[in-house]
Amino acid sequence: GRDPEEKKKRKVSGFAPFLKRREILSRMGNVSVKNPIATFGIPMALTNLTYLPLWKKFLGELGFSVFLSPSTNDEIVEKGIETTAADFCFPVKAAHGHISELVQSDKIDRIFFPCLVNYIPEKSTYPKSYLCPYVQSFASVIKETFKVDILSPVVDFHWTERRRVSELHEKVGKPYGISRKKIQKAWKEAVSVQKEFFKVIQEEGKKFIENLDGKGIVVIGRPYNTLDERVSLNIPYKFAENFNLTVLPLDMLPFEPEGIDRDFKMFWNYGKVILNGLKFTRLNPDWHGVFLSNFGCGPDSYLLSYAEEIMEDKPFLILELDEHSSAGGYQTRMEAFMDAVTSSPSKTYDKFDFSIMDEKGGLSDRTIWIPPMHPVGARFFASAFRRYGFDAKALPEETPEILEVGRSLVRGSECLPSALTIGNFVHKLRELKADPKKHALFMATSDGPCRLGQYIVLQRLILNRIGYKDTSIIAPSSINSYAGLPQKMRPFLWRIVLMADTIYKVRCSIKPFERHEGETENVFQENIKTMEETISQGRNIYPAFQDILHKFRKIERTQELKPLVGIVGEIYIRCNHFSNDYVVQAIEEAGGEAWVSPLSEWFLYTANINKYHSRLNGDIKGLLKAYLKDGFFHIEEKKINEMAKDLLYERQEPHIEKIIQAGAKYVPLDFGTETILTLGRASTFVEQGARLIVNTAPFTCMPGTITTAIFNHIQDDMGVPVVNFFYDGKPGESNSIKTYIENLSPL
Repeated sequence: GRDPEEKKKRKVSGFAPFLKRREILSRMGNVSVKNPIATFGIPMALTNLTYLPLWKKFLGELGFSVFLSPSTNDEIVEKGIETTAADFCFPVKAAHGHISELVQSDKIDRIFFPCLVNYIPEKSTYPKSYLCPYVQSFASVIKETFKVDILSPVVDFHWTERRRVSELHEKVGKPYGISRKKIQKAWKEAVSVQKEFFKVIQEEGKKFIENLDGKGIVVIGRPYNTLDERVSLNIPYKFAENFNLTVLPLDMLPFEPEGIDRDFKMFWNYGKVILNGLKFTRLNPDWHGVFLSNFGCGPDSYLLSYAEEIMEDKPFLILELDEHSSAGGYQTRMEAFMDAVTSSPSKTYDKFDFSIMDEKGGLSDRTIWIPPMHPVGARFFASAFRRYGFDAKALPEETPEILEVGRSLVRGSECLPSALTIGNFVHKLRELKADPKKHALFMATSDGPCRLGQYIVLQRLILNRIGYKDTSIIAPSSINSYAGLPQKMRPFLWRIVLMADTIYKVRCSIKPFERHEGETENVFQENIKTMEETISQGRNIYPAFQDILHKFRKIERTQELKPLVGIVGEIYIRCNHFSNDYVVQAIEEAGGEAWVSPLSEWFLYTANINKYHSRLNGDIKGLLKAYLKDGFFHIEEKKINEMAKDLLYERQEPHIEKIIQAGAKYVPLDFGTETILTLGRASTFVEQGARLIVNTAPFTCMPGTITTAIFNHIQDDMGVPVVNFFYDGKPGESNSIKTYIENLSPL
């Protein structure tokens, strides 16, 4: 519609909301600084498309000047692709390009990118809230990638105000001689400006909503997907220009989270905002949603399923972009979407109430199914449930057929364990032609930031959709008072976790050296059955455990030397044989000895971190509780270890604090997920003689991608190679381990 030679972009009225938001972001928080102490470079990427007013105001009030990287362009994208050390999502790759741009600039003294853990949306009722793990860990990743001096204080809005100010004073104030009092004042003013920014853009958004003439598009997605013109391929502008529509940025909507926390247990900050936008779009007939995501986005792999559920039959468009995409490639889909919008009658929804997480009844009259997360632990867990009066069984080890069932139930980009666990459960229900009211799935959960905490939400949606609305999901956590499990059962579960870990570790330490092939595996399998009976029948588990160890001692072994391979990574993948393509077996067949990080590591980590946070937040009651729990854990661990000491004298697990301290060299203690454990345990494996580290993760795993990026830069310093495996359920992935072991230097 304009002369091809015309360089100036014509005015498109429907794009006005985006321009207005851009103008507000640009002007709010600005401070005129004369004779600055230093100039900080800030990348115009990721959270800075939302929280820039906060940092401009904070740094400006302290006497620093701010230099922003330019808007994302093709050159920045290329630099990002060249420097990224793992397969991150497109926005993170682009952010690497922004850092590269700043590193090459002579206008700055340091780069500033905080580890922002969260920013609590007002009115939110969910206990905790987080930003994406990629965003939280970005500063840690680029420190290793660029070997650059980056100023990166940790900021968590769940902390007390005193603790936040202390962190900012330690990281920003002390190096430049700025008093704590000045830090506190600047921080208070900065938070006030950021809140004002949210208020102003929502007020402006309200005006556009009230003055809408015709149809409007809510552009749903993370700000770094929707507001960055290069990352978004300028698709919002094209909707406004080509279809004469008003396009509204997501965060210009009023934030009304009623129903979101209750139904979706949403613990991601941007996830709440996205669900809020979906809610608005569903309830307003003149507004339609276009969801801009990107390939490899961990949180969106679940949110996209929720979006489809929420929108039902209302026209709705999802576009997943990456660095290779072009806007022209989406034109046909955009046109088809608009045809659906104009041809479909307006439909009004008068409520937003899914109630997907309602309780489905008690547990006493149901069979509880335990996913095979661990070759021993799942069977012991089922036995423990039977010991305390529940009917429980372990689901069988997965097969390609079970995986196909799981894949058919999900969109496809979710974590592999998510598909495997629901596929296994549904496969069993169908096999039994089960009454939905008589069965329940036992599913581990968390409150973020990893995707594990969203498994139960997606699985609930799936079960409801395929006719199992009355089937329960049991997800014990402190949030739901451990789903009604008996108090005395919980410490018992810890004991059998330790025993399961120990039995499997003994098996792995003996198998490569057995004189009679197959003997170790026979002892292992036979005695799992014996232990199951002991547990379920209520007998004393310690004599039975000692008897199993005695049988292992009788296995004849050679004295040959074999390379030790430490296995770290995502907990389900590293412990589940099918999902890691039998990597332990592959290591043993290649002539190595496998040592798998145990299940107990995660429990010890969470207890230790609870103690750490309680201490720093001044929570005396919480600290006492954490010390008691941590003390119990370690007493029981020591007791079990002592029984197996002669079998595992060189294979004892390091103290959890040592693992955490080793990992904290690379990522902050306050950053959640198993990232710190993977990095720390790899380091301690090397100290214990490991010749090779295997880092296992499901395909698109966020912690797995983060650790891969860091390992790719630190493995030379570690002195031991690290192989990063991302599993998607296809066989053959672990075959290459043989090459790695063969290429190790002689012992």
